[in-house]
Amino acid sequence: MVRLGKGAVGVLVLEQAIELNPAYWPPYGHLSDYYKSMGDTATARKWLEKGLAQAPGTNALLRRIREMDN
Repeated sequence: MVRLGKGAVGVLVLEQAIELNPAYWPPYGHLSDYYKSMGDTATARKWLEKGLAQAPGTNALLRRIREMDN
């Protein structure tokens, strides 16, 4: 949905996915990518941190945080 220009709907779907399985890391990464693309780096980081709290050590989330720090 995000790629189709329907970001608000995409965010809802990703949040629903997190509710169904909080330990599944991809929705956190997609939410972070979406907010980063919108220029909201604080919210992007928040989603990465939430994802890492549920799925510690996930390389894809850690990589995104490192990229934001550079």
